[in-house]
Amino acid sequence: MKRVSGLILPAFLLSLLAACGGSADSPAPQIPALLPVAGSVQPLTALPADGLQPWEELDAQGHAVPRARSLSSITVNTVFTPGVERFLAAGDVAANGEALRLNGGSGNDNAYAIYRIGLQDEQPAVVSVDANLLGPDSHYYVGVSNYGGVRWEWTGPFREGSIRLPVVTDGNGDYTSGLGNTFVTVLAEPGSALDIVGIGVNQYEPTDASFPPAPAGLSLTPVNGGLELQWSPVAVSDLAGYIVYHSDNSFSNPHSVGVKRLRWLEGSTRLVLGGLTKRQFVAVSALDFGGNESPPTTVLSAQPLPGDPGKLNLSVSGVSGGINVPLNLTATGGAIYDWDLDGDGIFEITGDLTGSRQAYTGQSGVIRPRVRSRDGSGTAVALGSVSLLIIGNNRPVASATADPQSGPAPLSVQFKGIAEDLEDDLSALTFAWDFNGDGIYENDNDLLQPAVQQYAIDGTWNARFRVTDSEGAWDVDSVAVTVGPGLGGWPTAVLMASPERGQKLVPFQFDASASHDQGGAITDYEWDIDGDGLFSEASTLEEDFQGLAQISLSSDSVGLLPVAVRVHDADGHTDMAMVQVTVAGWQVTKLNIGIEAVTEIAMLEVAGHPAMFYYDNDSDDLLFNRAQDEFGSSWGGNLLITGDSFVRGPRSVAIIAGNPAIAYDSSGSGGLRYSRASNPEGSSWGASQLLDASGSAGNISLTTVAGNPAIAYRFGGSLRYIRAQDAVGAAWNAFVTVDTLENPGNYCSLAVVNGRPAIAHRNSTGDDAVYVQALDSFGDSWNSRVVLDTTGNTGYFMNLVVANGVPAVSYRNITSGITNYMHALDPDGRNWAVPVQVETVSQTGMDPFLLVHEGLPCMFLSDRINHKIVLSRGLDGLGSSWSEPVLVDESPVTNLGYPCAISLDGRLAVGYYDLADSDLRFAILF
Repeated sequence: MKRVSGLILPAFLLSLLAACGGSADSPAPQIPALLPVAGSVQPLTALPADGLQPWEELDAQGHAVPRARSLSSITVNTVFTPGVERFLAAGDVAANGEALRLNGGSGNDNAYAIYRIGLQDEQPAVVSVDANLLGPDSHYYVGVSNYGGVRWEWTGPFREGSIRLPVVTDGNGDYTSGLGNTFVTVLAEPGSALDIVGIGVNQYEPTDASFPPAPAGLSLTPVNGGLELQWSPVAVSDLAGYIVYHSDNSFSNPHSVGVKRLRWLEGSTRLVLGGLTKRQFVAVSALDFGGNESPPTTVLSAQPLPGDPGKLNLSVSGVSGGINVPLNLTATGGAIYDWDLDGDGIFEITGDLTGSRQAYTGQSGVIRPRVRSRDGSGTAVALGSVSLLIIGNNRPVASATADPQSGPAPLSVQFKGIAEDLEDDLSALTFAWDFNGDGIYENDNDLLQPAVQQYAIDGTWNARFRVTDSEGAWDVDSVAVTVGPGLGGWPTAVLMASPERGQKLVPFQFDASASHDQGGAITDYEWDIDGDGLFSEASTLEEDFQGLAQISLSSDSVGLLPVAVRVHDADGHTDMAMVQVTVAGWQVTKLNIGIEAVTEIAMLEVAGHPAMFYYDNDSDDLLFNRAQDEFGSSWGGNLLITGDSFVRGPRSVAIIAGNPAIAYDSSGSGGLRYSRASNPEGSSWGASQLLDASGSAGNISLTTVAGNPAIAYRFGGSLRYIRAQDAVGAAWNAFVTVDTLENPGNYCSLAVVNGRPAIAHRNSTGDDAVYVQALDSFGDSWNSRVVLDTTGNTGYFMNLVVANGVPAVSYRNITSGITNYMHALDPDGRNWAVPVQVETVSQTGMDPFLLVHEGLPCMFLSDRINHKIVLSRGLDGLGSSWSEPVLVDESPVTNLGYPCAISLDGRLAVGYYDLADSDLRFAILF
């Protein structure tokens, strides 16, 4: 059976955060984009289609002019949308006053709401969400429309009710549709429930170049399982929120490796950082709507107290109400409570033993009452808040009917609407209808009873009726119309696979027997076993499988194997389900570049695909080749980067400001050069820049240092370092001489270690492996060297990485034939552990290449005796011990060597030289 490389979006495999308070700084999971379909959530790659609504007008630039808004959530300029005013919604969704309740159902039933927010020609700087979570395990995700990247940008899970998410901070990106609207989605998984009180968006301020002052008065109070933070508010009108940084180790630069930050901006000045056991180092900075971040506070540290953390459950009698309408707050879980009833950051009531108070409702907008819970000893502390929307105008009530609601196509349907409002009579209200449920209302339907609508396509259509009052408040009701033959409903296809990851030639079991039909039984099963979208083709196994609910398949090649089933019911309706299993192993592809390539190759992930850099040994051209798919199973032709004379020899590549870039030696025309592609795919390259004309540059290493590209290289008898003046490398500073002792710089490897550039390299005169780190984050001045290994003729093929928070190196000893690995004992690399032998057989561990993958150091090696590429993995995050080498690829004829590796979308991938064919090979692990 042939291998198929098609993909299917994964189901929700979402990790849950265990701690309460502000410990949610783990990476957000990737969630598929969404499409509303009859109360369910289906995978989709597209953003919502936007269109001009009947009540909107266009400005001179073609942007929809949003209606005036009177409520605010962060500042008076916040574009605020009450939770009930959703654009589209699916799942168990219902209005709850001014809020919208999401109930994640059982099984795979998610609930979500999409909001359409008019910004005209502006971009969103900060998206704020005010939500009240219902139940201790509830959480939610937030998606923001990225029209520049044509995708949703997802963040979560969140267990905090009030969050602020920075979107545009540097003027880059396009998060609005052609009509100038930003879309925000809030999604609840099964088992989660919440009330969305409102969504706020503040516009990006590109002309704001002033930085807010640093927060003052930061204090840390140890509490059980965490720290209670408090600081003074920053009094600027454009404050977006506060960034909270923390780490297990001391830091001076909050953007250093190993420093964590909360994934949201904190809006208050008090926070419990929970889920901690080790001493924490903490700093706080302020961010404004222009993306300007203040200097951080002085870094403070404190040791959390042992014991169970504080508990707090906070409930409210209603999520919205009129001005001065009482809303009662009830707190449980603690012994003593401090109350901030109006959400201004000041606890007006302290030492309360009752746990019951009344929220302040004296003004319109979002009010965020907070409570601090303490036990009798004062060490078990918890903070909590609720969001309340206070309004001065009651929203109208809409209800809709359809007659009939189901039938075969073409189906004629008469809709009727009913509207009520406490302040306005019927003549002051306006009406609109969306007959296909896409969120864009049809023109010329300001009627309670529109013309009869015709439905010619089978499916379920969620028609919507909207009523708007004289002050712009509105309500919507929906009614589902089902079109198709019969009344038994549609079948549901369910497909399971076992195992999810297996070996070649070992059968996988695919089971569709759990598929079902609402009105009867499944009458037929069809299979697509090669991912081409065609079911039960003649002259294939698929035809033999027709009618079977369970099948068994095996594959003779590694990779992703997608299998789909299509089920039928007695009404002729169908449904399809797909699963994807992994056939484990290395997929090896020859590039067939058609030239005599050379050994000094380099590799990157470029716009989601692997890419290799190499040169033509005959023409001395520097070439680029990007794979045509994400797994490197098909490659294009050679793309010329430069034809500078004599560009073979060492080179280094990196992604610089989103585009691939390369630093290389062009001794025939000047020395150290740098070139960056003009687009993210690397399909176009401009002229190169000459950075150091002193002569031939050797052993080059390129990376990003403090936001700008930087290069370490060897020139003559010195180790040099040079850094650009900007993020793309358009202009460069003068080089800095890092070291001149004992002919340094051979096999140099540059990396950012604890916020500062560092270089591992070899001294040719002393035959030593050494390490040196800069004294500042830019690399303007450098510390004294640290000698790592002086045994024999050592330090060849140096690779420097950061493993488990400390620098680590791999290198080869030519005298003994041993490949070694070392890790530092501190984050800066001033003290190091003894070397660990990864490979001890001479000529077996040649050309080592080191990287960190899934938290473990991994090393690719060339076995020159047996003509193999092998992989060894560290058995822990520091690489204190290593696994036996496992085979990646082998050649019966001659050597495979000079590996260069990357982590490609979570998979290990390696490129290497094929000496027999003067070609290149690429291997990826499934």
